[in-house]
Formats: sequence, structure tokens, C-alpha cells
Amino acid sequence: RIMLGQIETPWIGWEDNIWGYRMIAKSILDDQQIEYSADRGFGVSGKYNKNLDYAIAVVGGNGYKDFDRDGKWNTELRLTYALNEVMSTSIGGGTGAWAQDIGASRYAAYYQTYTVSNVNFKFPSVILSVTYLEADNTLESDLQITSIRYRRSAQTVSKGTSLTGVWNISGPVDLIGRLDTYDPDVAEDFDVQTKTIMGIGYKISKELKFALSEKVVQQEIAENKVAINHLSVLNGEWVF
Repeated sequence: RIMLGQIETPWIGWEDNIWGYRMIAKSILDDQQIEYSADRGFGVSGKYNKNLDYAIAVVGGNGYKDFDRDGKWNTELRLTYALNEVMSTSIGGGTGAWAQDIGASRYAAYYQTYTVSNVNFKFPSVILSVTYLEADNTLESDLQITSIRYRRSAQTVSKGTSLTGVWNISGPVDLIGRLDTYDPDVAEDFDVQTKTIMGIGYKISKELKFALSEKVVQQEIAENKVAINHLSVLNGEWVF
């Protein structure tokens, strides 16, 4: 399959389909804006054989909600190998640049290289998925902004994990659990974010489903000090 224009990126939509409840939470790559679910560019996806499938894309890097500010291209890819009918493993990554508007007609440029991997198991009534990501980031900004809030060529390494489980307890009813942990800068202390999600889903049909979930976000802000937010949400999704 060849895609051109506003296209789906290689990893996020694929991972969302593992558990089927993107309406509750984005994948950790999407949530932390390491990759966008869609972008402008071109891509190729398909199957090499019955066990191996692939997706490759060359995109602008700023996602579908913003225009490309730096004129540079990002390369993203995913390889998935099905070991059997239950277990599959994937590896992916990307490299490139994107720009963020920071006001007064100026922007900060981010140069990023990331790798991501996943192992998932799909049993008749249980889905288990584990994702691990690591990103090397470089932030560059003009000197005027540097004096205010940014450092020139600031480099960071970020890491994250996402653990997801779905248990089909009866017919259309699923119990859902997920735990995401993300450290935006492993060299800094007290900046880890943890998201815990518990929910129940009800699938009326393949196209229509609902979910009631509780999300708890814990953000480290200092030694022995954590900010905690709770969010209860009822979501509905109708695909047509």
C-alpha cells in the first residue's frame, strides 16, 4: 500500500489497534508527542510474508494539526513479526526534526532520534501488551529566547514504558487496565510522570462502543513531593 498526503504514521495506529481503546488514552508515543498519529508526507506499508509486516513513512514531523515550520523531513518505520497466533513482537523508530512555535514569530527546533519496541499477546479473552521507548533529543533555539527560558543545544534522553491489559469478562464487556511511566530527562531527578488507567468497556458492535474509565496522573515535582490528578471519563466511539 502506498500513501501520499495526510497519512497514518507507522507506529501509533498499529499500537492503538492492539487494545482497541484509543478513545480512553493515546499510545505513549502519541501522548508524549514523540510521534504523531498522522502527518503530511508519503509512506509504504504491507506484508513481506504471512509473519512479517512493515510500515515506512517520510513526513514533515509537525503532525497534521500544524504546518511544517522547518522544511525538513522525518523518517519513521515499524517492523512486526508474528511468532505465532498469540504472540507478536515489533521494533520501530524514527529520526528527524520538528519545530515548535514559541511566540513572536520565532520557534524552537527539536532534533530527535527514537527507538520503540513492543511485545503483545492476544489470547481468546485476554490481551497483554508491553511497549518500551527511548529518545535522544536536542533542543536548539535562537539567542533571544535562550536568554529567557531555553538553552542552546540542550540535550536530553527520555525513556518510557506502557503496560496494557484487556480482559473480556463476558460477551461485549471488557475490563481495561494500563500503566504508563515516562521520564522526560533521565539525567534530572524528580520529573517522572506515571499514568494509571482502570476502566470498563462495552462493545455494542464492531463500529460502536463505550468506556467508563478513571485516570490517575502522578507527576514528580520535588523530592517526596508529587502532584496527583484524577479524571473520570465516559467515552463513546462510533466508526463509520
